[in-house]
Amino acid sequence: MPQDWKRTWIVVTSAETATAAKFYVTTSYRDEDAEEFVPCNVQEITRRITGLNDALPPEQRRWKSARLAIDSEGEYELKYDYAR
Repeated sequence: MPQDWKRTWIVVTSAETATAAKFYVTTSYRDEDAEEFVPCNVQEITRRITGLNDALPPEQRRWKSARLAIDSEGEYELKYDYAR
């Protein structure tokens, strides 16, 4: 990641047979300034995000996408999208 990064996030999309992930980073706090990047441990990060399902109630495990954002100050946010 750039040394002056401000926010990074991963978007994981889950289909019934496959999971995909995209990673982004920005040197501002504006999502529209983000650039896509590939970290060295893509599979492990994706596995850990999907592994959070075990902590969710069964009715909340049917998400279509998840977005985990972390900023350089240590704040984070995890949002699930349940759109059908």
